[in-house]
Amino acid sequence: MITFFNSETVYIGTDLQKAGKVRDQLDAMGIKYKYKVRSRAGERSGNRSRFGSPGMIDQMYMYEILVHRKDVERVRL
Repeated sequence: MITFFNSETVYIGTDLQKAGKVRDQLDAMGIKYKYKVRSRAGERSGNRSRFGSPGMIDQMYMYEILVHRKDVERVRL
Protein backbone atom coordinates (compact mmCIF):
# COMPACT_ATOMS: atom_id res chain seq x y z
CA MET A 1 0.00 0.00 0.00
CA ILE A 2 1.36 3.38 -0.98
CA THR A 3 1.02 6.01 1.74
CA PHE A 4 2.41 9.45 2.44
CA PHE A 5 5.13 7.97 4.64
CA ASN A 6 6.49 5.36 2.21
CA SER A 7 6.15 7.04 -1.19
CA GLU A 8 8.18 9.30 -3.45
CA THR A 9 7.11 11.43 -6.38
CA VAL A 10 8.37 10.28 -9.78
CA TYR A 11 6.48 12.85 -11.87
CA ILE A 12 4.91 16.22 -11.17
CA GLY A 13 3.78 18.57 -13.90
CA THR A 14 0.97 20.01 -15.99
CA ASP A 15 1.36 17.83 -19.10
CA LEU A 16 -1.42 15.24 -19.25
CA GLN A 17 0.19 13.30 -22.12
CA LYS A 18 3.51 13.00 -20.26
CA ALA A 19 1.70 11.88 -17.10
CA GLY A 20 -0.11 9.25 -19.18
CA LYS A 21 3.17 7.98 -20.63
CA VAL A 22 4.68 7.71 -17.16
CA ARG A 23 1.67 5.73 -15.95
CA ASP A 24 1.87 3.45 -19.00
CA GLN A 25 5.56 2.78 -18.32
CA LEU A 26 4.86 1.98 -14.68
CA ASP A 27 2.08 -0.41 -15.70
CA ALA A 28 4.39 -2.14 -18.19
CA MET A 29 7.03 -2.57 -15.47
CA GLY A 30 4.47 -3.92 -13.01
CA ILE A 31 5.06 -1.09 -10.53
CA LYS A 32 2.11 0.02 -8.43
CA TYR A 33 1.56 3.76 -8.26
CA LYS A 34 -0.77 6.38 -6.90
CA TYR A 35 -1.65 9.59 -8.69
CA LYS A 36 -3.13 12.91 -7.69
CA VAL A 37 -4.74 15.58 -9.83
CA ARG A 38 -5.00 19.07 -8.40
CA SER A 39 -6.89 21.95 -9.91
CA ARG A 40 -4.87 25.15 -10.14
CA ALA A 41 -7.91 27.25 -11.06
CA GLY A 42 -8.42 28.65 -7.56
CA GLU A 43 -4.83 29.68 -6.89
CA ARG A 44 -5.48 33.32 -7.77
CA SER A 45 -8.55 35.46 -7.34
CA GLY A 46 -10.60 36.81 -10.21
CA ASN A 47 -12.44 35.37 -13.17
CA ARG A 48 -9.33 35.14 -15.36
CA SER A 49 -7.77 32.53 -13.07
CA ARG A 50 -11.03 30.72 -12.46
CA PHE A 51 -11.75 30.16 -16.13
CA GLY A 52 -8.23 30.31 -17.50
CA SER A 53 -6.95 32.38 -20.35
CA PRO A 54 -6.24 31.31 -23.91
CA GLY A 55 -3.26 28.97 -23.93
CA MET A 56 -3.49 28.32 -20.19
CA ILE A 57 -6.18 25.62 -20.30
CA ASP A 58 -3.52 22.89 -20.45
CA GLN A 59 -1.96 24.18 -17.24
CA MET A 60 -5.13 24.23 -15.12
CA TYR A 61 -4.30 20.86 -13.57
CA MET A 62 -1.21 19.61 -11.77
CA TYR A 63 -0.51 15.87 -12.06
CA GLU A 64 1.58 14.01 -9.48
CA ILE A 65 2.54 10.33 -9.68
CA LEU A 66 3.94 8.55 -6.63
CA VAL A 67 5.50 5.11 -6.21
CA HIS A 68 6.62 3.11 -3.20
CA ARG A 69 10.14 4.01 -2.03
CA LYS A 70 11.39 0.49 -2.71
CA ASP A 71 10.48 0.93 -6.40
CA VAL A 72 12.08 4.34 -6.97
CA GLU A 73 15.41 2.85 -8.09
CA ARG A 74 13.62 0.66 -10.66
CA VAL A 75 11.71 3.57 -12.13
CA ARG A 76 14.37 6.11 -13.13
CA LEU A 77 12.10 7.71 -15.70
